[in-house]
Amino acid sequence: MNFKQMKRRGWQVIDDNPDNPIEIDDALMGEYINEAVQDLADALHIVKSANLSFNNGSAWLPDDFLEPVKAWDGSRELKRLYSLNDKTVTDDTTDASEYIIPNDGTIQIFGSHLTGTFKLEYIAAPDPLSNDNDTPELIPARYHHFIPEIYVKAQYSLKNGRTNTYRTYMSLWEDIRNEIASKQTVTSFEQEEIW
Repeated sequence: MNFKQMKRRGWQVIDDNPDNPIEIDDALMGEYINEAVQDLADALHIVKSANLSFNNGSAWLPDDFLEPVKAWDGSRELKRLYSLNDKTVTDDTTDASEYIIPNDGTIQIFGSHLTGTFKLEYIAAPDPLSNDNDTPELIPARYHHFIPEIYVKAQYSLKNGRTNTYRTYMSLWEDIRNEIASKQTVTSFEQEEIW
């Protein structure tokens, strides 16, 4: 199913008119569908890698970045820090050996010298759907219909205060996520990011 077909099906499952929707407008329907696609990111386990360029120990993360997997300085793996309290590098004249992601869209390294190319392997978000003919290519086609039939229906139920119905549909959605995750093989992509 493409984006347009998913939106039409979404309106049908909530008994709205696809040609003149009243309950959920086109923009909100698109948001719900893209939320569902993004929600499947963990299940899809899309792994990409990017070469990053640093300025004063910081670099911008790729736009589709969700979570780091590993980081290297050349062939040497760097240690990920979850808190600045865990930092062991005290001298900025040493080679980079640790990194932290401070939740501001950047990554920081500790130690000022990269001995090679900095490579970040990360979990990536699927591309959002924007054009009518866009399809969520990384999601197996046999699961496309669940996006409007389960996820959109759940969000519509929540919007209308039917929390028990919402929970039921989200429980089904979780089952779908788990099934997709169990059938996925790791897919890797490589790109170079220069900021």
